Amino acid sequence: MQWFKESLIYTDAKTFGVYVAILYCRFSSLTKKDYVMKNCREELFQLLSGRDLDEALKSAKIFIDLIYSYGSDEQGFLNHCELLLESIEEKYYNKFRNVCYKYLNLKALKLLTDEEKEDFKKLLRWFKKGCHSFTACGSCRNWISSKAITYIMSLTGVSYRNLSENEKKEFSKKSNKLLQVLKESRILWFESIIPAPFLEEEFIKNLKPPLEKEVKEIEKEKIRTGGISKRLAKEIKEISERLKILAEEIEKLGGY
Repeated sequence: MQWFKESLIYTDAKTFGVYVAILYCRFSSLTKKDYVMKNCREELFQLLSGRDLDEALKSAKIFIDLIYSYGSDEQGFLNHCELLLESIEEKYYNKFRNVCYKYLNLKALKLLTDEEKEDFKKLLRWFKKGCHSFTACGSCRNWISSKAITYIMSLTGVSYRNLSENEKKEFSKKSNKLLQVLKESRILWFESIIPAPFLEEEFIKNLKPPLEKEVKEIEKEKIRTGGISKRLAKEIKEISERLKILAEEIEKLGGY
């Protein structure tokens, strides 16, 4: 994709900013660029700080400017734009995975008891299984709340209706804690999006980034089952040619 300058993802912070923007744009039906940038900016302020935040904000803004120069109309993002966003996620998935794991807040996960960790794993698996909006890599969007978590947990073996009032309070307290950890760990973005790296089974099993050896095995499996899907290839080639021209124009206005 010649239009996509790799300088946008030259550092970990820039890569993180672009990934946040990619997933928000992919799952968003908003048409106003300024509103999308506002939401991405607010989310990045929740996720990063300091120099990392500055780099991520700059990279996200440039990416959003570029994608909006071609990919939206009054009905929202065009179908081929959604395919383009997914193709970028697929092509640079290793980098996106690495920064997700780098900025993962492991301290938040350590707040969970062993029992809560098992519930947390069930929650992630439910999120992946019950999601109706997802990318080719496996990133998902599914609105979630403490009330929803209470309901989900009740499906894993506990009959909520049969609990006493005190037990219900404890159940709700645990649900609130799981939701808090989802956010503070930086696994849940925009209250509704979980990036694919956090839904890989190796991550869910251990609630920590896979070891380098395990990551290589995952990559071998991805290669075995195919890279970018054929349904994207034709669209990617056509869109890349058009965006190459736009990218050159944007670079003249400020560069990367």
